[in-house]
Amino acid sequence: GAMGKFIDELDIERVNQTLNFETNDCKIVGSCDIFTTKAVASDRKLYKTIDQHLDTILQENENYNASSGTATNNVNKRRKSSINERPSNLSLGPFGPINEPSSRKIFAYLIAILNASYPDHDFSSVEPTDFVKTSLKTFISKFENTLYSLGRQPEEWVWEVINSHMTLSDCVLFQYSPSNSFLEDEPGYLWNLIGFLYNRKRKRVAYLYLICSRLNSSTGEVEDALAKKPQGKLIIDDGSNEYEGEYDFTYDENVIDDKSDQEESLQ
Repeated sequence: GAMGKFIDELDIERVNQTLNFETNDCKIVGSCDIFTTKAVASDRKLYKTIDQHLDTILQENENYNASSGTATNNVNKRRKSSINERPSNLSLGPFGPINEPSSRKIFAYLIAILNASYPDHDFSSVEPTDFVKTSLKTFISKFENTLYSLGRQPEEWVWEVINSHMTLSDCVLFQYSPSNSFLEDEPGYLWNLIGFLYNRKRKRVAYLYLICSRLNSSTGEVEDALAKKPQGKLIIDDGSNEYEGEYDFTYDENVIDDKSDQEESLQ
């Protein structure tokens, strides 16, 4: 199932229009796309792939630990340790301990959103460390400074709208900043600023970005590249059936609300 944007409301649409503009030599494509984690969790095949990917990282780390263990009984102890006694410092980059399902979930949500937003790219090799956990304040000021530098006046109402859908004070923010961006293949690409706002209580993730391309690099090409990005075509849920079938998710192993559910789904 291809998943798409959860919220396609007029006020968010207005935010997105504000974030799309041209300067003398650049074209800026910006958006705030909001997804529900429910919809994301339905992509089980993706979860399986991500779990395997993370297990490989764990395995490599364990082997490394085992081979560097001095006394053999240390090694044996390590090998016997159950998944929950793994070194807690082995973390999933900014997402927390790698052996906790909640850490894996958040990571998987973000990959699923990148997959849905850029179906022509493969994000299976994205590493947890390609994301940086940052404060909301830091990200917002980066975002606004970027707009200033492009000659735009940041608008207060933009954050008010995003806040109404996301409750910013309850969000954790992950900035996506890999050493090589998948966007670098796009003609005329210059830079990006990409952040994911995750609200566990509201079960929502907002994908907020500004992507800048050169205007003069045969504009046609850039237009084509941007036209390829499906904008708002993939609506999972336009709100009309918001409560329909809601209870089908209650026992879905892919929807995790809190610790007690996590333990159950692990058994």
